[in-house]
Amino acid sequence: MSKNIIGVSNNSDSPWLDTVENVVSLIGYWRISSEDEIHSELLKNKYDLILIEASSIKGSIVALVSRLKGDCPGTPIIVVTTSPTWQNARDVFIAGAADYMRSTLDEERLLTLLSNALR
Repeated sequence: MSKNIIGVSNNSDSPWLDTVENVVSLIGYWRISSEDEIHSELLKNKYDLILIEASSIKGSIVALVSRLKGDCPGTPIIVVTTSPTWQNARDVFIAGAADYMRSTLDEERLLTLLSNALR
């Protein structure tokens, strides 16, 4: 069954987003939304997974995760960052994230992460 996955990023030129698009094409459909438009997008369509590229977010990543969890309580949220810290990990997990990880261009690792989150 195909999965609908949405990415939240304000950097449409990110090489990480290209990698995710390649991986998601193996398991479903991919859409990218900006931080400002994600809430209206979630009202229009149902998604099986939300990926957030933390390094591109202008506002509070914790507040964004909390709002998205409120909008889509059953949808897993994965926060991906270029510089993970235990403090940020703790805060996004408390806000409702299912996972917090360092961004990777390793397609096999990314596919494993996405598949596990969708179970």
